[in-house]
Amino acid sequence: ATQAALLQGLRAQTAATAPATAGTGAEQPDPAASILDPVRLAQWRLDSGEALDPASAVAAAREANATGHPARAVRFITGLKDHLATPAAVLELVEARMSQGEYGAALSVMGSYRSLEADHPEPLDEIRLLLAESRVLCMAATGAVSESANTGLLAAGAARKHEELLAKATERSAELAEAGDISRADAAALEREMILARASCNSAHGRFLENAAYLGPLQARTAGYDNGFRVLIGSWLCEALGLTNRQDEAVELSQEIERLLDVPGIGRGDLARSFARVLHVHLAMGALKPAGQLLDQHRSHGRTVLFPGLSAELANGLLHAYAGDPEPALRCLVPAVAQLRLGGPASLVPLAASATAYCLALSGDAKGAALHLQLKTKAADGGPWSVRRGTRHFAALAEAALGSPHAVRRFIDLAAHDHRRGVYAYELLSLLSALRLGDRENLDRLLAVAAQQQGPFARMCETYAKGTGSYDTQLLIQAGAMAEQAGHIRFGREASESALAVASGSGDRATVRFIHRSRRGAVAPQPHEGSDST
Repeated sequence: ATQAALLQGLRAQTAATAPATAGTGAEQPDPAASILDPVRLAQWRLDSGEALDPASAVAAAREANATGHPARAVRFITGLKDHLATPAAVLELVEARMSQGEYGAALSVMGSYRSLEADHPEPLDEIRLLLAESRVLCMAATGAVSESANTGLLAAGAARKHEELLAKATERSAELAEAGDISRADAAALEREMILARASCNSAHGRFLENAAYLGPLQARTAGYDNGFRVLIGSWLCEALGLTNRQDEAVELSQEIERLLDVPGIGRGDLARSFARVLHVHLAMGALKPAGQLLDQHRSHGRTVLFPGLSAELANGLLHAYAGDPEPALRCLVPAVAQLRLGGPASLVPLAASATAYCLALSGDAKGAALHLQLKTKAADGGPWSVRRGTRHFAALAEAALGSPHAVRRFIDLAAHDHRRGVYAYELLSLLSALRLGDRENLDRLLAVAAQQQGPFARMCETYAKGTGSYDTQLLIQAGAMAEQAGHIRFGREASESALAVASGSGDRATVRFIHRSRRGAVAPQPHEGSDST
């Protein structure tokens, strides 16, 4: 009652000071709209017990989605009577559900809309509904939604038709533009949306070579586009370059994207997803120090969410897990897994659980590791390719730490899978993991892959492989130093241990003494450094 009274008072005061406007009854604009943004006004109206009209609900939901508040958009749209019969409302609701990682719910919305056989939508809504349906089915095709889901859209093989829908949207847009049914501005906006849909589809299915070829020419022409579009295209291209064999270009592009992240006017959702994509590239190509710096930059801006579900806490946990540093990783990962299980999105549970399992196994908690591997297995194995691939990496590491005799074979199989897709950064990571577990049969293959890669991580892998293959203590010491400098804590220790074993076996006492002195020098400052955080 108090909120309703305050709202009415605000309206009365605003109406009294505002010039008269044309229109009567339902056509009369809400006076409060002149001083409140659509989201805040819609929230106030709902909290006051008022019902939203379709136009206000859609406008508020659109603003909420653009600013990274999909849960608010869901509230605005689902509060409407017969919202599934309104194309614009359906579009915003699908966008919100997809942003939250609720792919099954998004699919259900599209299925319900299609089953209503509503009136033919306006041309723009027609194209955007095709794009929305394509996007939903694209994610379903990754396994994020079971084909047994009772949605009406997932008949046998329906998910694989998402590319047909994207092509149909492109064709239909051209037809409408040629007929003059949509303006040049609308045609340009649709083209932008179709570019983003294609890039998203390629990324979701791990087609990074294809995305590099597709986005490269576009990136060169993005100067005339808005910053939100530039950030999105740049982050997808950065991902494509970094995961294939063009890491130096990816690093250069990531620096440009990071500068754009601080430019005002970019939607919160676009900002968060672009940031998360660039962070993943750094982790996957072994650039852990830049990844940590990126997270520090994120914290300095007071941002706590990278994209819905992927909190800064989970991202920090993954960073420490990649470094092989279990204690700080678990401080982040354990609560992150609990939060994901409560609030989703479900597609991130396997990644968080498998990383947690690996760190628990490193800490000697075999039971806890096994439980988290079971949790990973029970969760839906779907969603963006990068999330699924990260899950497989940490699950294999966890099994290796638990003593599985099949761990080496698992990494070799993963490397073969990565090679077929052209995702050479992960192929290198898998081959290195196999070598660290004792596999020497694929040394030459690792060296060949590393030689085609750019950046310090590839040189570190190459140095370690050469040192291992030739029992060269100096190369192993060098690899360990490179690893420590790059933030690969566990690998740095392993390389040092290998160098010590080789030197001891060959009777090289001088090198043994050097390694021991280096270790004492490395560990001496630790008590002082740790005292500040206790």
